[in-house]
Parts: sequence; structure tokens; C-alpha cells
Amino acid sequence: MIWKTCKDGRKRQAVNRKCEQCDRPFIALLGEVKKGRGKFCSSDCFFKSRNCAVELICAFCKIAFPRRRSTLKKSKSGLRFCSKKCKGDAQRLGAGFDSMLPPHYGTGKVNYRSKFDGAKMKCARCGYEEFSCSVEVHHIDGNHNNDVAENLQLLCANCHRGWHNNLWRAGVL
Repeated sequence: MIWKTCKDGRKRQAVNRKCEQCDRPFIALLGEVKKGRGKFCSSDCFFKSRNCAVELICAFCKIAFPRRRSTLKKSKSGLRFCSKKCKGDAQRLGAGFDSMLPPHYGTGKVNYRSKFDGAKMKCARCGYEEFSCSVEVHHIDGNHNNDVAENLQLLCANCHRGWHNNLWRAGVL
């Protein structure tokens, strides 16, 4: 049995212990050990033991980074990233992380504008061509699954809305 002099000058019983964090020997008060305390040689070792971080590897940039165990369950895809930037870069189409993409991504058959590559983006009805981004692709038969070139027509936004709101057929436009 070891006796330790406390700050108030009283002597108390103590025991030799080994720190659970750093394995260094230290002397702990017997009363503290009986209460389930007296496991660490210093407050630094105590706080280091409370850190539940795990080393992970970023799925995108392959750099090691720490994460708490409690946050590991939050990943829907099972992939772990070191930053929001890496996650955003991985989520981009064509980045090779297809398991992260929502199920509806990539189900579109074609980019309709690519059918008109090389052609002047000009409205077939009124001839508008000032801003090519205002020219839209219209399915003549109304069937969006029919992507044959003969079924596609370029219309400006005004003419396209006019067609779908029956303004052409009513004679308004």
C-alpha cells in the first residue's frame, strides 16, 4: 500500500496503476479506483481516450482523414469523403462513382440538342435565332419517346408554349 499526500496536506491510500491511454505507470488514489476512476495519468490522456475518431481513406482523393465512429452510419452510399469538395467532385456525372448517383440519373435516351449539331439554332415557325439557348426542341407527334430526327423540330420558347397551349390552332398566334 502506498500513501500519497494530497493538496490539503492529508495522506491517503494510493495504488500503482498503468495509464489506459499511454501505458505509463502512475499513482492513483485508492478511493478513486474504487469509484471506477483513476484510469489515466493525466487529463490529456483522458481526453485522448474519449476521441473516438477512426482513420479513413477518402474515396475520391485517397487521402487519410479522421472521422468519429458515430458519423460512419450516415453515409447512404457507403463511400467516405474528406471534404464537401471531394464529395461534390465525385457526384458529378462521369466521375466514376455511379453508386452515388440517384436511380433516375443517366436514364435519358438522348440530348435532343445534339441531334441538331452543326445546324443553325433557328425557330422553324417564326425564324427567331438571336439567342440559341431560347430555341427548344419540340416533338411533333407529342411522343417524347420518339426521338427520330423527322419527329423533332426547333421552336423558340414563345412558339413552343403557343403550340402546347393550343394558341396556334385557335388562331391567336
